[in-house]
Amino acid sequence: MADAEDTLNMSARYMLQTDSNVFRTSSNLSPQAATGTSTKSDTIDITSVGLSLDKSYSLQRFQLNTSVVDSRYRNFDYLNFDALNYAAAWNWGFTPRIRGVLSADRKQVLNNTVQFVNVRERNVRTDSDFRLDADADLGAAVHLIGGVDQKRSTNELSVSQEGDSSIRSASLGLRYVFPSGNSVSYRMRQGNGDYYNRAQNLISAIPNNFDETEHELRAAWTLTGKTALTARLAHSKRSHPGLEQRDYSGPTGAISLLWDVTSKIDLTAGIARTLSAYQTDSSSYIAGNRFSLSPVWHATAHTSLRFNYDYLTQDYRGALPGSSLPANRQDTTRSSQLALDWSPRQSILLSLGLQSQKRSSNVADSDFKSTGASVSAQLTF
Repeated sequence: MADAEDTLNMSARYMLQTDSNVFRTSSNLSPQAATGTSTKSDTIDITSVGLSLDKSYSLQRFQLNTSVVDSRYRNFDYLNFDALNYAAAWNWGFTPRIRGVLSADRKQVLNNTVQFVNVRERNVRTDSDFRLDADADLGAAVHLIGGVDQKRSTNELSVSQEGDSSIRSASLGLRYVFPSGNSVSYRMRQGNGDYYNRAQNLISAIPNNFDETEHELRAAWTLTGKTALTARLAHSKRSHPGLEQRDYSGPTGAISLLWDVTSKIDLTAGIARTLSAYQTDSSSYIAGNRFSLSPVWHATAHTSLRFNYDYLTQDYRGALPGSSLPANRQDTTRSSQLALDWSPRQSILLSLGLQSQKRSSNVADSDFKSTGASVSAQLTF
């Protein structure tokens, strides 16, 4: 059976999940009008097998987490798909003062039906990230930090709002580490990217490439023995040569607080501000504001109760001049999840969950409501 010190572990997991509104269609639409069938709901069987590796040699540490996930929909079976996901990292060290991480990540999911409602075809999104980060201790608690990165997103079917894209970037900055272990850092990142496989005929003024610049401040702070704070404040800018009407810029960031309320209760709270491309005739980007709250009650050594609440507002900005579509779209989405975990042995995890999601919008037929439940079992060996 699995042990925390094992170099190699394998896992098998099965989840049965229900969803009352698979495609997140408007509450105003009947099932027949929304999906062409007598239902909006589905039951999904999700089976996965995984492999994890963690091995250290002197200053080097090698880590790998990979899984094959099989998802089967009982009503809308054309959504069935198999995903290969992985996260690999080489935590390297030339000397104790010069270290870094070389990593590769890949994740496959059904495309976000909250933003792209297509009830007729499956659309799987593949996101990959290859990254090299380095940290050189210059002395006097000052570290030189930097890295290079390549991200790539590919949709199985063309999506005009967030088309397939690839971005290559480099960053450089400084970090100061206090004797307490708290740290603050500044990093400047410059990148350039391109869109490909765009649906040119769907909307106007489609850019082919873009440039990104970001100035970022980060802090990691232990406030007390029971509270820790991480914060990120940045200014992000994306520009599209020759199509300045698609440009956007502004502040982004996130603050997260972890609080050990008691020996049995943990609480994580966070706020975040994001900017992301969403290119239609009536918008060029989305400005998002998120608040999340996640308490965990460790009732016993083997049982815990988790709750997560997420409140998200999204403003669609940057309408093209002369667009006949409604501009200034605003959405508010509330999501909550309650889960009970029971681990009778270190190698066994059983979970029950309830989920709900609701969106309101100032654009007609863009609201929705969805509820669901899940039961899962995982064995690690």
